[in-house]
Amino acid sequence: MESDIDFVITWVDGSDPKWLKDRAKFLGEEKIDEARYRDWGLLKYWFRAVEENAPWVRKIHFVTYGHYPKWLNTKNPKLHIVKHEEFIDKKYLPTFNSCAIEMNLHRIPGLSEKFVYFNDDMFLNKKIKPDFFFKNGEPVDFAPFGMPRAKDYTHYSICANNIILLNKYFDKRKLVKEHWRKFLSPKYGIRIIKTILALPWEEITGFDEIHTCSPMLRSSFDELWRLEKSTIESTCASKTRNEKNYNQYLFKYWAFCDGNFRPRSNSAKCYKPLDSKGQKESTLSEIKKPKHNTFCINDSKGVAFDNDVVAQIISRFEKRYNFKSSFEK
Repeated sequence: MESDIDFVITWVDGSDPKWLKDRAKFLGEEKIDEARYRDWGLLKYWFRAVEENAPWVRKIHFVTYGHYPKWLNTKNPKLHIVKHEEFIDKKYLPTFNSCAIEMNLHRIPGLSEKFVYFNDDMFLNKKIKPDFFFKNGEPVDFAPFGMPRAKDYTHYSICANNIILLNKYFDKRKLVKEHWRKFLSPKYGIRIIKTILALPWEEITGFDEIHTCSPMLRSSFDELWRLEKSTIESTCASKTRNEKNYNQYLFKYWAFCDGNFRPRSNSAKCYKPLDSKGQKESTLSEIKKPKHNTFCINDSKGVAFDNDVVAQIISRFEKRYNFKSSFEK
């Protein structure tokens, strides 16, 4: 079974000499959060998980600065390696800003209207069908109201920027009235309380953000670029993330506010195995005995890299996916 749904994954090798040289050339001594760039060596298990759990995917667009792992089978007909210069205006390159890259995903040559966007730390964890992500052309997603929340000031500001722009175009009371079945869906479980608590506010306060892969529509990008070209270009011009940027959630939430989505329950989990022994054990358990359809193995800002923890995760992945995928040489 094959579908008309593509996957898009962004990846960077933070140890690549050329990338490091270019970063130093354009950013100088600017302090960078290394946790955003260090590679754990888990990418091959991302591909194995896709091959086992979503063999129906039409195409995988692998977005890269220009490098890719030596083990990657570039001749796989389902794999499209996309360098930044192939879809981002050259005046914004090189870029070390994930937000700038995300603003331009719709420009990837050959990208399907329906696609699922992954960071490289987000894994499929169970066998899923195409209708897990899309039904009748609409993204299937978890959409209770919420508020921007993040310990990191930059990320918090970016989330707030997204919401401010949405309020420029959408009347919250009107969209809830027109699509109340979607915004008050029982599929949200107990977290529907967040929506109920947010109803008295006239403006959109935000959505209950989950760090997981996102089903998206290329047309949402096209529409926002048409309406807010200069605003989006300001993010594209930023070499690294800053508090004035917007990110990919803007396009996802745009579809929500258009009522162009289908509700689903939350079946995602984000783990931070470097933070504590409990988080490490939960990560290992999730790989061995899946509880969620998707999960994230998130790095932690300001936390030292632990080779032993990563080795345990790799070992567990090897036991779970003890085969070489067609995306490996």
